[in-house]
Amino acid sequence: MPDLKIPDLRLTKLAYGTHETVIDLRNLLYLGGAAVRRDKTIEKINSGELGEVLMERLPLVNLLHAGLLSDISRGLRRSTINNRYKYTCYFYAWCDRNNHPITATSVVDGFYSWVESLISEIKAKKNKAFNCIQTSYSDMLSNFQSIEYKAWTTEEYATSEA
Repeated sequence: MPDLKIPDLRLTKLAYGTHETVIDLRNLLYLGGAAVRRDKTIEKINSGELGEVLMERLPLVNLLHAGLLSDISRGLRRSTINNRYKYTCYFYAWCDRNNHPITATSVVDGFYSWVESLISEIKAKKNKAFNCIQTSYSDMLSNFQSIEYKAWTTEEYATSEA
């Protein structure tokens, strides 16, 4: 990979246990990376198992990272940050499995498609996962709404998409 500069996308300001792996959003830059266990991600990235970085994902991942850092600095509970990361990974993994592009301009359509698929799954299975979906939906919607707001209000977004 020729001299690609990937910023530090770790959430180092969270308190972690001694056997816990730091959350690193670089996994979201790779096709299939969101489905990899957090403690195996860096190993797979470094070995090349995940393939090439999808640079078109970088502007959105940067915004997600900034949003999570903002959540941390605002004092949101650690479990809330972990859940937002987890559901973001679920969403990215679904998009990867369903060949749905994930960029700052396509993420809203992808998110609605994901939610529709979860609702369809519940209707088909009639299982009790509705609470999970409802929590996921509200967390992700607040993340994407803040990203949309930031995207439309920052010049950085405009120049990164160019």
